[in-house]
Amino acid sequence: MLRIAGFTIVGVLVLVAAVLGSALLIKPGDLHDFESGDFYKTSAAQTDPGDTELLESLAYDQTLGGDLSAATGLDLHVYPNFLPQVRRYAWYPYRSDDTLTITPTWSSDVANVLVNGEAHALDAPITLDASAHGTEIAITATNADGSRRANYAILTMPYNFPPLRTKITDPSQVAPGVITGMQAAPNNATYSRRKVIHALLYTQGIGGTFKMLAKARKQPFDDFIGVPLERNLDFENREYLPFVNFVLDKYGTPLKYNNYAARTIFLPFTTEDDDGLLPQHGFAYKEIVMNDDAHFAEAISRSFIAPKGEATRTEVPRHLDQFDDGHHITVTPHGTLQNLFYRIHPKGTVIKNGDTLDVNVTSTYLFELNDEGEITWEWDSIDHFPPSTTGSYLPSDRYSEWDYFHTNGVRFAPGGKQLLVSARYLRSVANVEYPSGEVNWVLGDPAGAINQFTYVDDPLGGVSSLHAAVMRGEDEVLVFDNGHYPTPEFKEGTYIYGAPIETRHDYTRVVSYKLDLEAMTATYQREWTYPEFMVRTAGYLMFVPREETGEDGETETTENLLISWGSGGAFTEYNADDELIVSTDTGGMTYRFYKFDLDHWME
Repeated sequence: MLRIAGFTIVGVLVLVAAVLGSALLIKPGDLHDFESGDFYKTSAAQTDPGDTELLESLAYDQTLGGDLSAATGLDLHVYPNFLPQVRRYAWYPYRSDDTLTITPTWSSDVANVLVNGEAHALDAPITLDASAHGTEIAITATNADGSRRANYAILTMPYNFPPLRTKITDPSQVAPGVITGMQAAPNNATYSRRKVIHALLYTQGIGGTFKMLAKARKQPFDDFIGVPLERNLDFENREYLPFVNFVLDKYGTPLKYNNYAARTIFLPFTTEDDDGLLPQHGFAYKEIVMNDDAHFAEAISRSFIAPKGEATRTEVPRHLDQFDDGHHITVTPHGTLQNLFYRIHPKGTVIKNGDTLDVNVTSTYLFELNDEGEITWEWDSIDHFPPSTTGSYLPSDRYSEWDYFHTNGVRFAPGGKQLLVSARYLRSVANVEYPSGEVNWVLGDPAGAINQFTYVDDPLGGVSSLHAAVMRGEDEVLVFDNGHYPTPEFKEGTYIYGAPIETRHDYTRVVSYKLDLEAMTATYQREWTYPEFMVRTAGYLMFVPREETGEDGETETTENLLISWGSGGAFTEYNADDELIVSTDTGGMTYRFYKFDLDHWME
């Protein structure tokens, strides 16, 4: 009997080893890494179809497969909305065996049509198969003598990617560039635990998988997203990957996507040469890791530098007793790499103001590296804002350090002589002199102790919990104001963002103030809203330059405003007249969408 039991145990172990081995070696079908041939073209070449009078419309008809084959009334997801001035589109099927039939309506001037370089009858439809995801079809139309030409592209997306529901109102007003960002639908029930574990084993190995699962058990993402995912995702009819990294063209159609590791930030940059840490053309990015479940933060990450093409990558080393913070990385105007880490200060440490810490604390640690990887500048929040200024709890039941500051946005002010540092747990944004590091002023929750401004004409009385801020000129600041949300008293087994405070407003906005630094007033100018509910987590905003030619033929540079709505699952772009010109609804949570013009990269 013992011998039989021994053989059984050995057999089970062999079977487990075989399953683990196959999971480690066989790439899951749901891991994707796509890059369009348009990626390294100028923004105009990516998005301009040529003659906009040759294609009048595109009509679509979907045939659903699998368990939805008999379903009716489901929305068809091809985006953006058709406009003859927009070249690239993407189809988001429901199932891997769906098909899409496209019927173009051509101008009477069209004499020839090519599909992927092959002649195609003018009145013949074009069929896409969802199983051929990651492929683009090229549709070219010309007149009889070839003097007029239009070129369009339609990309088939994997069936479990979130539809990027983009609506364009005026393509001529959209700023050029590529858009980078991440969409997440973590812990959603449509994506099986088996698929999650297979993907983790393949990308993280056995040790990394156990660490990730342990951390996820201690802090599930829906702890802090604060919006039911089913509110803006179609769980009844679609499967969703836990996260997707995107690079999009200026209108919101994918140029590049992958889901090997969640990237909080993916920024293209340019420097003067290829020497040292930073290549002349490259990407700085952060990947989320969950490598130590004894520690505090949901945004622990790893920082990487990769050259254009991403053939190799270099990890940015850690310094001191720190953890990489996924909220910020950038290349500064003077060619250094500016990075953000959490810095650990153990219990008993005497800080700059003379206080002795009675618990372990993590602060915001900003630093810059030159091409040799040497630190050339550093700033620590604890030197300027002691933990006594915070409005957050120490979640002692879950982590061993108190994240009292929690920077979620760092931006240079115009001119590069100040930094705006957004501190979530201080419910404040600080203007910091650069490079001295001295704090010039603090704009914050009027109920907090460190706000220095009197709010004027703001119907809500001031900002609350916030994510990111940006300056326009010397005296206007725009703040992503998440809003207050009810927070119960701290109790065992809970984790709370922010100390309890009476709810002042229950919606999210980007709000603009005119600052008077002598009278220390912040006068309300206007606000932008998009999701009709509170965006509890994340959010970002930035200005994007756009050249506009006037009636006199003169060209002037204006700025569009790009807002990423965090757990509201959307990003929007507004022109200089504050008109909404593009909206993209992704559902789930969007993290930190940026827009950059890379035309100078192109040879």
